[in-house]
Amino acid sequence: LKNLNAEGEPAVVIRACDRDTNPRSQLWRVQLGNFRISGNPESGDGVRAEGINELFVHGLSVDHNGGHGIALINCYEDPRIADSILTYNGQAGLYITGGHDIVVNGNQFEENQDAVVCRDSFNLCMNGNNLDDHLRHGVVIENTYGSVLSGNMIEECNGTAIILDRDCYGITLSANVIAHDMGGGIDLRDAHGCAISANTFTLVHQFGVRAGPDSGRITITGNSFCNSHIGPD
Repeated sequence: LKNLNAEGEPAVVIRACDRDTNPRSQLWRVQLGNFRISGNPESGDGVRAEGINELFVHGLSVDHNGGHGIALINCYEDPRIADSILTYNGQAGLYITGGHDIVVNGNQFEENQDAVVCRDSFNLCMNGNNLDDHLRHGVVIENTYGSVLSGNMIEECNGTAIILDRDCYGITLSANVIAHDMGGGIDLRDAHGCAISANTFTLVHQFGVRAGPDSGRITITGNSFCNSHIGPD
């Protein structure tokens, strides 16, 4: 699918037909798989899903959209984004607000504004993704509880690899490789009761881990902070 719209409209919209008059109207068990959605700088989101429960996205290629690659708006129950590639989108590769029990697994994100933005949500499980060359940040999590990011490769973001802000709590960031990010590694701006462990920070330009004055009860242990040193010849 190629979106030629130049007025900010999405390529694919998934929502109940009466949602404009009934904002609580929802759909269940929608699946998208194995096709490509491409846009242009003036188009909107590649996929915009509103009020979809148990949404399953698998094997999508979503690129060059003017908005987000995939936007999940109040897709509360069990959204799953897997084995997809989201590249060169004008805003976030994946934007989530109002989600619960979210799985983001085995995807590739390249040169979006941000790779993943998750706001006002619960229980994000983000594992085994590759994030590269983002124009701003890698992963931005805000006002989200009880989540885990592990086994992700996050490199060469112009901003910060991972940001926790706006009353995040109970989140584990573990076993990620954070490399060559210009802004910094992990920025705990407003985070509480979080564990930062077994991550590798290599050639991170500004800071590895920063815990701001609005954060508390943070455990930071067993991480490696390194450069390109590989020992004697």
